[in-house]
Amino acid sequence: LVATPHIRDGLYPNSRDEIMDTLHELRSRLEGRIDIDIYSGAEVHITMDLPEKINRNEILSINEEGYLLLELPGHLLPPRTEDLIFNLKLAKITPIIAHPERCGWASSEFDRLKSFVDNGALVQITAMSLTGGFGKGIRSITKNLLKRGLVSVIASDSHSPEHRPPKLSMAREAAAKIVGKEAATALVKDNPLRIINGKALE
Repeated sequence: LVATPHIRDGLYPNSRDEIMDTLHELRSRLEGRIDIDIYSGAEVHITMDLPEKINRNEILSINEEGYLLLELPGHLLPPRTEDLIFNLKLAKITPIIAHPERCGWASSEFDRLKSFVDNGALVQITAMSLTGGFGKGIRSITKNLLKRGLVSVIASDSHSPEHRPPKLSMAREAAAKIVGKEAATALVKDNPLRIINGKALE
């Protein structure tokens, strides 16, 4: 699992040090009880000074290996997002856009989302978006993203064992009907593993 608590100015003021301290505590509590690897990360809300924060070592990339889970606003896509993606890539950071299918702008901004991917960003969708947990509209958008080849990762985006459990099997099966079994497995296993290890995606 990758622990990705939110970082958002004024709402989720989690610092890099606080996340790492809490992660170390969690790992120590699990040791000898549950056999699981938990990696560091954060879901970072977009700000134009992100490259500067990264240079100051204030922001956690996934397992500190050069991939950043980036959260865009839910209702309006910022006009200079392309510039931010370019600047992150200059800083040797690959942004992974978190759950765009659940944003209000998703259905009308496929072309811009494609331009983000063309310029080096990745897209991560939520498993329950594909299996219908967020409704038919979001499920339709999610399928469209898969059909267009814009998705690199399917993640649980788990918030609790009950309401959004860390399960990917149903989403993998649903994705396989759209992109094939091998590609679906890459979305839930191979690509995430490469991201954790800081390797380029094929």
